[in-house]
Amino acid sequence: MKRRKQPINMEPILLSSGVLLLVFSVFISIPIILFMQDLLFFKEDTLTLIRHDEAFTGLAVAFAWLGIVSLSAYGTVVYADKKRKPYRLKWAHIGLAFLSLPIAFFSLFSYSTVQETYIQSHEFGEFSSERIELHEVFQITRHYEPNPTRVTSITFESPNKQITIPFSAEDGRTSRAIQRIIGDYNFSVIEDGL
Repeated sequence: MKRRKQPINMEPILLSSGVLLLVFSVFISIPIILFMQDLLFFKEDTLTLIRHDEAFTGLAVAFAWLGIVSLSAYGTVVYADKKRKPYRLKWAHIGLAFLSLPIAFFSLFSYSTVQETYIQSHEFGEFSSERIELHEVFQITRHYEPNPTRVTSITFESPNKQITIPFSAEDGRTSRAIQRIIGDYNFSVIEDGL
């Protein structure tokens, strides 16, 4: 004689996962982005890998969205149980949960790299990356922000394209990579915003 399977009580799973995703969405996105981008994009000739702020923000939003969808599913399951009606929004909640996948994907692919021979940048929301060979670059522009005065981004310009990458002086690896490139290729540097 076969035993009947007991249905899984999804309410505690939905409630706990929703709360945990909302609470930890900011904290868990940081190590995931750091690990996955290092794993996917750091190569042997990479001088520095720059993670865009949009990567961390986007992944945190994707996790928070999953948390909200889980809590919404929990609320509708509880409401349906109270009214003794069947829960009919399963596919709507699954569809809403899948909306977080493109955000997470675009977040993971939001980075810039400085290689020994080229600069590559992949902006949030774009399907392809831009690349500029360093031997084609004729000038570099440092963009400053006033109060306090600091460099916020650097633009590499060639005759037919330009790429702007985020910059932070607190990132020692990126600072050394940019100085090395300027020294190796003897670029003219324009200071914008000083």
